[in-house]
Amino acid sequence: MALLSRIFRAAISNPFLRVKRSSRIKFVNSAYTLDTSDDSDDMTKALGPIPGDPSNPPRGLKTDWIDIPTDDVLELAGIEKPRTPQPAYMCYPVGTQTWHIFNAEALPLGRMATKIAYYLQGKNQPIYNHSHITDKSVGNFVVVVNGKNPMVLGPKGRSKLYRSHSRYPGHLKEMTIGQVLERHHWRRVVNQAVRGMLPSNNVRPHYMQRLFIYPDLYHDFDFLPQFVLRKAPDINEVYNFQSFISDPSAKIIYTTDPNKLPEEIKHLKYEPENFDKEVNYRDIFPKEYTMKEKRKIKNYLRKLRRYRIFNHRTGRFEMI
Repeated sequence: MALLSRIFRAAISNPFLRVKRSSRIKFVNSAYTLDTSDDSDDMTKALGPIPGDPSNPPRGLKTDWIDIPTDDVLELAGIEKPRTPQPAYMCYPVGTQTWHIFNAEALPLGRMATKIAYYLQGKNQPIYNHSHITDKSVGNFVVVVNGKNPMVLGPKGRSKLYRSHSRYPGHLKEMTIGQVLERHHWRRVVNQAVRGMLPSNNVRPHYMQRLFIYPDLYHDFDFLPQFVLRKAPDINEVYNFQSFISDPSAKIIYTTDPNKLPEEIKHLKYEPENFDKEVNYRDIFPKEYTMKEKRKIKNYLRKLRRYRIFNHRTGRFEMI
């Protein structure tokens, strides 16, 4: 901040700058030169200390702990954003019909398609017939919300391709799943997944007519309930920063000025650590992992890479 303020003040006092004269601009005395020798953030070198009693702040000034935004903490720490568990499935009877509502953002695409094909064929009913579709009065209907942002696991978020051919030489079209979702035919992702799970006979088009796909969380059916979006957990409540102050084992390992600590944490021990060294070399007697522990950690990291979710809106991976 001190460097930025110095650059800004130097740019203002540059004599080579030209300002277009206007009646709305108020010009100061050109002989006045700005003091660019002060490199402090609060201009205390040139203007002196800030007047007023620091122990008695003015009314309306907040001196308590400030809540830290969760997204900022995860981005600064370089941690992949954890995925908030969302409602995935809901069954709602309407008279003699049965409506199944799926959330494509909370279920993997392939597993959701198998369930949808299972309910569309009526395999959960005792009147199931593989060659005849059930009547609409007693049939199953499926509504899929968040169809524009389905859950795709692993590298398929960037490597899965959709191909189409116009039967003319050289007219093969290939698009990734992200390109399909960005364009107007985003329904193709869920539609093609469900269509591939159904038997390829004359009954399949009638099954597909009972499938309704919507891009967002809410659908247009007034007689059906809606999903309620859950909020992400607050990082201030998860870590409970206030409990660090009362913890007798807590200590301060780094501070910019040890002589100017806040009153709330002055009772904590100050034991600075050398952050130039790696974590493994800070301990005098580092503990080696056994082969069993190394194998367990390796399998866990491999599982995380396999089941991470690609978010099409941000173009980044998220953890389950």
